[in-house]
Amino acid sequence: NLIWWIKFRRSGEIKQIMNKYEIHDVEKTFSQHVETILTTKHKFNKINTVDYLSNVVRFFLSIVIPLSFFHKVPFPKDKFIILVCVIFYYLLNGVLILLQKFFLKNYQSTFTRYSPRNNKNLKIIVYDKLFYKAELNLFSSVLEIYFKINDCPEIHFSQDYSEILSDNGYFEIDKIESIVSRAVDQMDKKLK
Repeated sequence: NLIWWIKFRRSGEIKQIMNKYEIHDVEKTFSQHVETILTTKHKFNKINTVDYLSNVVRFFLSIVIPLSFFHKVPFPKDKFIILVCVIFYYLLNGVLILLQKFFLKNYQSTFTRYSPRNNKNLKIIVYDKLFYKAELNLFSSVLEIYFKINDCPEIHFSQDYSEILSDNGYFEIDKIESIVSRAVDQMDKKLK
């Protein structure tokens, strides 16, 4: 436990939340903590394929958006260029949504873990695939946390994040670690 905690501290991932009502900041910081705990303590590996694909789409979006602003044709005559850029922007956003929906099945992150299992003294190589998502309820301070491994049923936790967020704006890592460990233990029981 001490070794992964030192790695976690040295990784520079611990971020202070300046505004606890900023939903995306809370979700992202919490998810970074969960990802670090899954990869260091529980030996999962993050699959970055969808992240890479979505970054490629975002790169093309970053090219399309300025094109609609920086061109030499004056306004009344540039409606076609603006229309093409807007259509391309929405098409690429649609591709991004489809990537996240069909590859991640509405989850934020995917992880794998090597887990050898014995079946009548035959060693079988098995890769567990774990899906993870955290959403913050807009009208409360409740984080909805979802874990799913392989084809097992989803594990869901509701956590009031004000209970795991200190007064100075840092998440209490021990409490997040207990949530993640409980989820991994429950998933491992379902796999057996």
